[in-house]
Amino acid sequence: MYNWIGQLTADEGRLRKGRQLLCYAPNFIVIFICCLIGVVMFVIMAKLRRRIMRNMKELLRKRVTDYGFLRILMNGMAYFNHLSLTLYELLIVAPELTTASTTARRNELLSSFQIEGQEHIEHALRHKKGAIIFAAHTGNFFYYYWWLSQQYDCLAVATADNEQLRPIYLTFEKLGCHGLDYDRTPPIAMLNTLREHLRNNGVVFLLGDFYRDVFPLSSMFEHPTRSPHGTAMLALRNSVLIVPLFSRRSAGFRHNIEFGEPIQLDVHYKKHEKAEATMRLNMLLEQMILKGPAQWFYWFNVDERWENEAKKHMEQSHCSA
Repeated sequence: MYNWIGQLTADEGRLRKGRQLLCYAPNFIVIFICCLIGVVMFVIMAKLRRRIMRNMKELLRKRVTDYGFLRILMNGMAYFNHLSLTLYELLIVAPELTTASTTARRNELLSSFQIEGQEHIEHALRHKKGAIIFAAHTGNFFYYYWWLSQQYDCLAVATADNEQLRPIYLTFEKLGCHGLDYDRTPPIAMLNTLREHLRNNGVVFLLGDFYRDVFPLSSMFEHPTRSPHGTAMLALRNSVLIVPLFSRRSAGFRHNIEFGEPIQLDVHYKKHEKAEATMRLNMLLEQMILKGPAQWFYWFNVDERWENEAKKHMEQSHCSA
């Protein structure tokens, strides 16, 4: 998947021609073309299609018993359609926002978002301890961070170390989406920067389904995996409210950005109970994914995240010893 995206982002000349041809075309024509491309990808990328549908079948049936073959098939097709639409938004629309005359384009994009529950962010900020927006990689998560950056003093943790995705990150950096690079920022410096930002009543955007094999052990969809403890650590140590973000594409280029009621982890967990708090957050991630299952980015490689059960037991025995 990353290599395929890299082929698209690497050819700036082809992208520039694509912007000239498509950027001002009627949306219904562009949507038709994107969905047609999605169908073609679904048909010709057979190996990737089978892997995505296998992962969907395994995980979704753990939570929804009536996920039959037809429903999995429809979600698989919808995944490729959504991917095609998202790449158009990121590679064609977003770079146009960096040019000199962007007001009309910016207003058009803002009007495509249906916002629900923004009062939950305002409620969290009234505590003067900042707010953590907690989300999964669903819908067009770049767009949602851009929207947050238009409204608040917002800081995210991401990684631009992936060369295939780096041009997209750089585009949004030009649009004012500030962030810390997980792979290039020392952990202590990152934690101190995030704490300072929250102390100044800023907003921090954290994607909880971010994965590295060095993260602590946890669980998701009844599979042992590794999850970041950063959200739980910041919330428990600084008594910061977490505002969940349930975001997804509603239709075409329209998006639903829905903020849930704030969660105060330090009411339920002690400062040293980061693992338990992260487990609760992972359950929240599952809810976010199930709300729009076809739009979770990581279906293509989520099977690489699951820890071998024997390895898990060995590490637990080592810790207890």
